[in-house]
Amino acid sequence: MNLYFAPRRSGSSRRIFPWVTAVLTLLLSSCDKPATSPGVTRAETIPQVEDVRPKAEQGDTGAQTALGKILLEGRGARPDYTEAARWFRQAAEKGSAEAQFYLASLYEAGRGVARDDAEAVRWNTKAAESGHGEAQYALALLHATGRGTTKDKPASVKWFRAAAEQGLTEAQFNLAQRYQHGQGVETNLPEAYKWFALAAKQGMPDAVKECRQMKPELSPAQIAEAEKFAASFVAKRATPQP
Repeated sequence: MNLYFAPRRSGSSRRIFPWVTAVLTLLLSSCDKPATSPGVTRAETIPQVEDVRPKAEQGDTGAQTALGKILLEGRGARPDYTEAARWFRQAAEKGSAEAQFYLASLYEAGRGVARDDAEAVRWNTKAAESGHGEAQYALALLHATGRGTTKDKPASVKWFRAAAEQGLTEAQFNLAQRYQHGQGVETNLPEAYKWFALAAKQGMPDAVKECRQMKPELSPAQIAEAEKFAASFVAKRATPQP
């Protein structure tokens, strides 16, 4: 059984690639970029350092998080991981789940701070408990692999489920695998198929393959129930602090 380490809701995930590469991909791809409109340039729609630094310096948590993201992306310059970590920490210490998640990711990758898996667990836990879906997924992977904490299969299932219920495709796939192989939870093939079917519906090729391979092991009623679940699924939307 393999783990999916890809951080975003995407059908193009690759099974398994190096942990640090996954974290860096997460950091650089999960920064929210406002969509541009016809006739509006990218520079006019995406905040720059000078747009948010004054508020960040005044202690605005949202601005501190936004500034960390800008520095992480390196808009108009090289990424500054150390400075990004500084601003994320200020916002994280005031309770921003988004900043906590990014700070945890920097600790996992050892960018801007010394690599420290235990700190990654600590900050991801805070963000996950506030309802941050990607932090829940990252925390599930840490528990599954035993990085920065004792390997805990039931805990990994708990957080994979939390992230899966928020609509993260890779979390849905990993949760399905747990049920398929009895890792941290009782083996339950109908439940595994249900989550594979949902990930397949969201475009994950490996989930489509798993569904095809599992069908002969299930009854028509079980398959129909799983497909009904996938068709009617509505992701939970948590509202973590900014």
